[in-house]
Amino acid sequence: REMAGMINRWQKMAIEESRLGIPLLLIEEGTHGVIFPGATIYPEGPSLGSTWNMELIREVYSQAAHEARSVGTHVLNTIVIEPIRDPRLGRNEEAYTEDPFLSSCIASAIVKGAQGTDLTSPEKAIVSFCHYPGQSQPVSGMERGAMEISERTFREVFLPPWEAGIREGGALSVMATYPSIDGTPAHGSHWIMTKILREELGFEGIVQC
Repeated sequence: REMAGMINRWQKMAIEESRLGIPLLLIEEGTHGVIFPGATIYPEGPSLGSTWNMELIREVYSQAAHEARSVGTHVLNTIVIEPIRDPRLGRNEEAYTEDPFLSSCIASAIVKGAQGTDLTSPEKAIVSFCHYPGQSQPVSGMERGAMEISERTFREVFLPPWEAGIREGGALSVMATYPSIDGTPAHGSHWIMTKILREELGFEGIVQC
C-alpha cells in the first residue's frame, strides 16, 4: 500500500505539474521476484534454472508481474538472461545456467509468464532482459570486463536467449550491456544495436542504457 501510494503521487506530479504532462513509465528490478517491500521473494537464478521446470518459471514471473502492476510498475528488469561462461564473474548468481539452450527456454517462459500477449491486462508487465548482448565471458573474469569473442561464439552462445525472448516471445525491452565487445562499446555499436537487435531480431521496444 505504501509503495502504491508513493507511485500514485509520482504519477500525479508528472501529469499535473510537469510541462508536458507525460505519465511516467516505471521500471523495477524483477530478478527473483519484484523488488519492493512486502513482495514475494523467489530463489535466485541458478536455483530456478536447475529445476528445468519451465511451467514453474513461467508462474514465478507471472506472479512477479502481477505484484509489480499492483503498485503501478510497468516494466520488470529480469535476471541476466545470457549463459554463465566464467566462474570468476561475481554476478553469476543472477543468471540461470551455462547452457544456451536452457537459457533460451527460460527466456521464452519469462516472457509468457510476465508479459503474456495482452499488455492491457492489469496483471502483466513489460519484460526487460539484461544485458544485451552478453557480459559473462570477460577476458579478466571481472564484472563489466571487456569481451573478446568471435561472431560464431556470439551467435552460438550469447544470441540464442535473445532470439527466444525477442523474436519468438516478443519481449519489449532490453538493457544494453556494460562491456565493450571486440573493442567496440555495445552502446555505440551499429551492428549490435541496429543490425542485429532491430533488423535481424525484429525488436521494436525500448533499449535501456
